[in-house]
Amino acid sequence: MINQLLDGRYRVIETLAAGGFGKTFLAQDTKRPGQPQCVVKMLHGSHDPKTMAVARRLFYKEAETLEKLRHPQIPQLLAFFEQKQEFYLVEEFVPGHTLAQELVPGRVFDEGWVLTFLTDVLQILQFIHNQGVIHRDLKPSNLIRRQGDGNLVLIDFGAVKHLPIEGASAPEASHTVGIGTQGYMPTEQSSGKPRFSSDLYALGMMAIQALTGVHPRDLPEDMDTGEILWQDRAQASPELIQILTKMVRYHFSQRYQGAEEVCRDLQSLLARLPQLATGSTPAAINLALRVAEPTYREAQLDSSTIPYDIAPTAPISQVAWEISPTTPAAATVPADNLGERTEKVNDATTVPAAVTPTVMMPAAAPVPPSPVSPRKANPLPWVAGSVLALAVIASGSWFTWQHLAPQPTPAALAQVRTLISQASQGTAQAKTLEELQAAQAQWQKALAELEAIANPGSAAGEIAQLKQQCQQEITQLATRIKECGTVLWGDCP
Repeated sequence: MINQLLDGRYRVIETLAAGGFGKTFLAQDTKRPGQPQCVVKMLHGSHDPKTMAVARRLFYKEAETLEKLRHPQIPQLLAFFEQKQEFYLVEEFVPGHTLAQELVPGRVFDEGWVLTFLTDVLQILQFIHNQGVIHRDLKPSNLIRRQGDGNLVLIDFGAVKHLPIEGASAPEASHTVGIGTQGYMPTEQSSGKPRFSSDLYALGMMAIQALTGVHPRDLPEDMDTGEILWQDRAQASPELIQILTKMVRYHFSQRYQGAEEVCRDLQSLLARLPQLATGSTPAAINLALRVAEPTYREAQLDSSTIPYDIAPTAPISQVAWEISPTTPAAATVPADNLGERTEKVNDATTVPAAVTPTVMMPAAAPVPPSPVSPRKANPLPWVAGSVLALAVIASGSWFTWQHLAPQPTPAALAQVRTLISQASQGTAQAKTLEELQAAQAQWQKALAELEAIANPGSAAGEIAQLKQQCQQEITQLATRIKECGTVLWGDCP
């Protein structure tokens, strides 16, 4: 459909996503000045009357919803039409990238990032819930980090549900069963009875994913209660852990019932962000602004990453002496020296004005050198013996390392790491069936390369972990590929 003109106005540029029942295109509005870009959603028609009825209902419901949801962080509806028994929605184009490109497996974010993320999305949910709308498919790929201001934009209202849907019969309501994404969808939503707390559940699971670096579908659950077990994997304050735990309770009655309730409990944590940024410890960091880099075992602390404004300018012992709050009682300071010292302290921006002056203690008398014995032992034999012993030990260690613990070919292991990195990125960005299959092929290739390393040596542990990771990703992608055929339109789960 590239270059095809829809409704005599919208020229298709490229395909953005494809699902089981529809596609999403990037297009140009040829009847507006400058021909700005827009997003066109197409829902396929069907020869099955029941399927067609569901498709038409979802189409018009999304159009009606987008028309009344006028919010700066929700795409604006521009037009909708039906052509050749297919339905089309035209929406505002939002430049940026989806949150799925940030929440990649293994990447862990700090508490400040999570608090900012929660407050940004909660105000959108509060708005749509006040309109009587449940999104029902809140997930990373449906949140776009808008280019320019960095705000999150909520997209894809194709699975919206109103409370109540006027004139909806029981058979019609049953067609809503299954709309959602595994890992972000609570139990009541999977049975076709979503609530406002269902969206809060999905938001909480994304926050947990950010704190742990683990996809929600990979988190274990209590077999007796159904509760998600994640708290031991996250490094966060007890208050935030408690809030997220309540957001993702198994039963909807035990969760927050509205976005404003979550915002109210978050206020105390948000108020602490400036305090964390200017804390008394030298390692205080502004958590509201910092995004944690991926956490790897081989990562090491780099002193160059410490902000210049928190690095001490003098040894700790010297700083402690300079700001000592007490002065020995027997010490006296001349008045002229005191005035001079006070002036220097007041000029320094890093020392409080109330600091007491430094007392200049007399230097200790020099200790005379101890007498040297006229007879000195000759150290050469000892030095020569030590050097010889070290040489023997080094030679033996080198021989043992080369013959008893051979290493794998560095190029082969480096190539596998590159393949796994590419496969991880491809998995995070996969939206269509073809992209999911391509990502699965990348993982299979990486696994084959690992199997080809015949003599791993000391890298056996790392290789075993990489093999396990490849096998898990292949299995999970197989599940996603199977589920992709159930998608009405937009991204695959």
